[in-house]
Amino acid sequence: RTPELLLEAELYRQCMDKRNFYEQNLKLYKKVFGSGILKKPPFSNLVLGLTYGAQVRKILAALFEQYVPKELEAHVSLRGIAKLLSVLDTSNDLFTVQTKRWNGQVETYTERAAGLPIFADMCFWLSKAGEKDWGSAFTLRFRLQQYYRKQKDREKKPYYAYSSSRDDYLTLSDYVQCYVRGVWDKDLFYKAVFTFLDMSSILEPVSTVEQKGAVSSRKARVGALNAFFGSGAIKPVDGKYRFDTLGDMPEMAFAHTLYKEVLPVVLKVELKRGEQPTPFSKAAHSIQAIYGIDYMIQILTALGRDPLQRGYSYYSSDTERKSVLSHLLKVSMPGPGETAKDLKAALKGTDITRKRLAELAMYAQQWIPMIEEYLKLPGFASACYYFIAHTSEGLDDQAKSVIAKYTPLSPEELSDGAFDVRWFFEAYGKLGEKNFRILYDAAKYSSSGTAHGRARKYADAALGKVKIEDLKAEIDAKRNKDLLMSMGLLPLSDGKLRREEELLDRYQFIQKYKKESRQFGAQRRASEGRAVELALRNLSVNAGFTDVTRLTFRMEGKLVEQSAAYFDWQPVEEIELMVTVDENGKSALKCRKGGKLLKSVPAKYKKHETVKQFQEVHKKLKEQYSRTKQMMEQAMEDRTAFEVWEFLELYKNPVARPITENLVVMLADGVSAEEPAGKTAANWRPKLGFLTSEGLVDAFGVITPVRLEDKIWIAHPYDLYRDGNWQAYQKLLFEKQIRQPFKQVFRELYVKLTEELDKEESMLFSGNQIQPQKTVGALRSRRWVADYDDGLQKIYYKENIVACIYAMADWFSPSDVEAPTLEWVVFADRKTGKQLKIREIPDVIYSEVMRDVDLAVSVAHAGGVDPETSHSTIEMRQAIVACNLELFKIKNVRLDGNHAIIDGKLGQYTVHLGSGVVHQIGNAMLFVVPVYSQHRGRIFLPFVDDDPKTAEIMSKILLFAEDTKIKDPNILGQIR
Repeated sequence: RTPELLLEAELYRQCMDKRNFYEQNLKLYKKVFGSGILKKPPFSNLVLGLTYGAQVRKILAALFEQYVPKELEAHVSLRGIAKLLSVLDTSNDLFTVQTKRWNGQVETYTERAAGLPIFADMCFWLSKAGEKDWGSAFTLRFRLQQYYRKQKDREKKPYYAYSSSRDDYLTLSDYVQCYVRGVWDKDLFYKAVFTFLDMSSILEPVSTVEQKGAVSSRKARVGALNAFFGSGAIKPVDGKYRFDTLGDMPEMAFAHTLYKEVLPVVLKVELKRGEQPTPFSKAAHSIQAIYGIDYMIQILTALGRDPLQRGYSYYSSDTERKSVLSHLLKVSMPGPGETAKDLKAALKGTDITRKRLAELAMYAQQWIPMIEEYLKLPGFASACYYFIAHTSEGLDDQAKSVIAKYTPLSPEELSDGAFDVRWFFEAYGKLGEKNFRILYDAAKYSSSGTAHGRARKYADAALGKVKIEDLKAEIDAKRNKDLLMSMGLLPLSDGKLRREEELLDRYQFIQKYKKESRQFGAQRRASEGRAVELALRNLSVNAGFTDVTRLTFRMEGKLVEQSAAYFDWQPVEEIELMVTVDENGKSALKCRKGGKLLKSVPAKYKKHETVKQFQEVHKKLKEQYSRTKQMMEQAMEDRTAFEVWEFLELYKNPVARPITENLVVMLADGVSAEEPAGKTAANWRPKLGFLTSEGLVDAFGVITPVRLEDKIWIAHPYDLYRDGNWQAYQKLLFEKQIRQPFKQVFRELYVKLTEELDKEESMLFSGNQIQPQKTVGALRSRRWVADYDDGLQKIYYKENIVACIYAMADWFSPSDVEAPTLEWVVFADRKTGKQLKIREIPDVIYSEVMRDVDLAVSVAHAGGVDPETSHSTIEMRQAIVACNLELFKIKNVRLDGNHAIIDGKLGQYTVHLGSGVVHQIGNAMLFVVPVYSQHRGRIFLPFVDDDPKTAEIMSKILLFAEDTKIKDPNILGQIR
């Protein structure tokens, strides 16, 4: 009895969920079930509620799915629907429903009795009936459909009724089964389709399965396939559908027959129509494939000189003549075995021009090879795909496979804005200017909107048809990213000196665009930042550099060469000016009068042309310092490889030298930094050190010789950690007073947790409450972007990894309710979206992402979380304190967990390494107000980045370590 009881419980559950409808139609239920399987009117005493009602209903539904056989469902349904049909009449077939709309108005409409609880389930179960009961189930559903079709005029639909709401109890696949089972002949099949459905319902599936070869899910029209063949009857293989391998299916043979019968009828009418729509005009948009040159010629002839329909137009109907004919042209394709000779013969006597054929090639790419052969234009296909590849729209798999033959650039790089100079000029050279111009004009048909504009802009720039001044003006006025990326493609002069000047001018303009981007929000900054990357890439390729890094080094060096004359004193009337660069690489503008240095340039000289030149050089050098520092930190995170000679070349640059010479670098040794080839993690030791002309000098003074062509990385703390000498390098920085341009040796490191290696989410920071807007602000400079669907995300293009921070937060507006809680951090494949295991993530990327999350927790914390107590920050400060204590030869301070414990002469103190709070043991907290400017000079921090909190903590430790020297009466008054 268990399956019967579960079925009864399921029906009971349905009645409970729609109790009002059930009780409103109780008389009908009594008529159907009064002497049926339940022996009494069903469920006359419905339980009002259960303590765990939702959980109970879920359990019952799961048990029902697992243990109630389909045969029992069909058996009960056959009896139930047969009885329902026998008692249905105009008194009980419809019932009235009243609902209150959003404006308070009460709306009255009707619902069908067949949609009531129990009956709706039975109708659904009948649609899944097995072979044994299929005929009886079909008959009952057909009778039900016929009955309600006759009552159509009595039904009243709600105002906001969905057009797709279920009115039929049979689907196209039911009619198909009637034919293939021999129940109906073809005439009866057509009659049923045109009575209950429409022409579109046939055209879409039967034309879909006519497609040859591997068909992507996007083109397979899966919904139409399920409607014709039955849900899940046709399944993809390796993500592709191959309809031409399913010829032994009777349904497939029937589909091919219908295609051959129906399609010619529809096309015959549509190709001869005028401006008024025909009965088939709407259905014509459902056609997915038309084969044959003859049909293509007929469509072009019918179009005449009308332009083709591009994309969706809000103002045009889908039954308009141009819209229908354009769609038919789009899905037309050469028939099997047809060649360019057939095309030539078909074109005789028509007024179809070369220009129109070019438009066809751009509009329907399946015709490109045949048109190229017909026109006898080598390079035609290549040029067509150049325009298709450089639109900003997505590409289908077929286009991707063809484009891969022309360029090594990936579809993602092309979509972002990368340009293949070799490919362009190869295609242009073969076609010539006149033929290329025809394709240039036809390029608008390669995209649905204005996406083709980028390909045109690139072509104009590469051919030198635009002026650099006009380009700059438009970029400044509209901040057009496509124009920015095209700037690097403008031809360069042949003369070396002029060529270098043009390169530097464009390089500086692109960098200016990047700097101006800071004023915008994170998403715009990210998109403009990507445009800058591609603009520099296009410029470097056009100039003959192997990559952007080489171009950057050359341009930054050139900038200093141009500024060399300003590094000496130059007279300007009564004063003298000079630009200097200090030992940290920072520039300053100095002014003197009569041999005496002035604090600033006197106001009366500020508009002098020479003074303006000095100020401009000073400004450019400041920007160069900022750029170089940012580039090197980014290179450390991204594992950018440099050749030794390039790095040594930077030492000649007074701005770049202080940044680069104090960085620890690592010999790449021709292997991946993450998984060294042929070397196990246990025995592999990276070759680290500071780069000099003699080689790499490590923390112990040992020199490892290197060749000029050897590749090096800027070492990440993870490399120092694996090397085992991290503390030795930290100690060395203090001993030699080396100040790094950014946190490298004292950078916070995050190592993967063993228990999370095989998980797809990291819960390291889950549970921390954050303020969304502050979080977005804190991570903006770290390349994080807020996404509506995926929270905060950071994209690593080279590794094809997307890191995401998930929290139940609105990243786009302030939180007016309780601060959201961080949930987890995940990593996904950039191309497929598939989540990756923590084990698969490069260690450097993992560490940097977690460091960013820790930064967000510290800066944008909410609630009771101490923002300064992250484990990594404490560890970093412990190392700095330990090195400073040794430097100052202080023996009365020891580190214990998160505290520094000081044995002073006036008392014993603790300083918290996170918050900086000072306590006297046995006494209360001591209030010590920091003056941050006074920390500079006495306290040495081994990095240029401002870190006032670390300096404050170190100052307090030194102050109380020598408490007998304290002069401040306020502090002395607190010490007992």
